[in-house]
Amino acid sequence: MVAISAGGDHSLALKSDGTVVGWGTDFNGETDIPAGLHGVAGISAGNDYSLAVLEGGTVVAWGDKFQTDTSISLVKVPSGLSGVTAASAGYYHSLVLKSDGTVASWGEDADGAVTVPKGLSGVTAVVAGGDFSLALKSDGTVVGWGSNATGSLTFPSALKSAIAIDAGGAFGLALVRNP
Repeated sequence: MVAISAGGDHSLALKSDGTVVGWGTDFNGETDIPAGLHGVAGISAGNDYSLAVLEGGTVVAWGDKFQTDTSISLVKVPSGLSGVTAASAGYYHSLVLKSDGTVASWGEDADGAVTVPKGLSGVTAVVAGGDFSLALKSDGTVVGWGSNATGSLTFPSALKSAIAIDAGGAFGLALVRNP
């Protein structure tokens, strides 16, 4: 396996041949890997859906079937999206990192998790949490937006030299370079 990702009730694995395997609860088609999906460079398992970044820099999404409680379809990737190097599937929103260090997003924006801060650039990693988003910049700083109801955007003062980030439903994580 090249990469693994755990979502709400399902998991994905990216195999070395560029194909994806999914397992777990499949209420919404999140483990129904699209036929012919190959050339995958990255994966992310969300709450009720899954994302794959293809080697050519485009994104494929699946799952989220019969979601009648929202007008936003998480599996409808914005048209014209290209140059993608990484993706992160959250509960109700998705983020992608583009090769130019900028971020694109889509999904439900009730708490501002989809509203990428103006001028955000120099990004090296993105993660989508429950109702918030995080971006790691090349200088080791972390930028967050969306809901801070659980303190997920209240960063410790020592967070100045992060080298990796991740997020759960209501919390964020950062791996910090040892001084």
